[in-house]
Amino acid sequence: MLWGEEQHNVGGFFEAGTLVKYNFMPEAIAGASRDSKILSHQLTPQEVNLTKEEVAFSFSTSNAPAILMYVSSKTQDYLAVVLRHNGSLQVRYNLGGLREPFSIDVDQRNLANGQPHSINMSRVDRSITIQLDHYPPVTYTLPDASDTQFNLVKTLFLGKVFGE
Repeated sequence: MLWGEEQHNVGGFFEAGTLVKYNFMPEAIAGASRDSKILSHQLTPQEVNLTKEEVAFSFSTSNAPAILMYVSSKTQDYLAVVLRHNGSLQVRYNLGGLREPFSIDVDQRNLANGQPHSINMSRVDRSITIQLDHYPPVTYTLPDASDTQFNLVKTLFLGKVFGE
């Protein structure tokens, strides 16, 4: 579940180099006038500037490195859930205010083992809680220098396995 009250399950199989892209913010249509009915409803700033998120998904892969989920913005803000070269899970937040993204090494085990894994994650301001598989949830805190607002959320990317 991503930023919503209702839960919908979506499944997919990704070959090397493939992904799914979902735009939260409509993109302007070339040649359309400003008052054209073709243009989608523009989201208000309150809808796309977030101080909290909830994300839950499952995955199974034998390939690493891989981007499991990436949420971009119209600014430099982003959220990434990745499997590193060794198959370990890492969550990266870049909300501004820090020189480097805030990285959380969730698990050092190789999760690119072909087995199903689940991740439940939530953030409220600086507090990030992550639960991997059946293990107890662990809470992390963004540094004081980090912004807490995810500005102008734009696009969700799911799955990107890199070729060998």
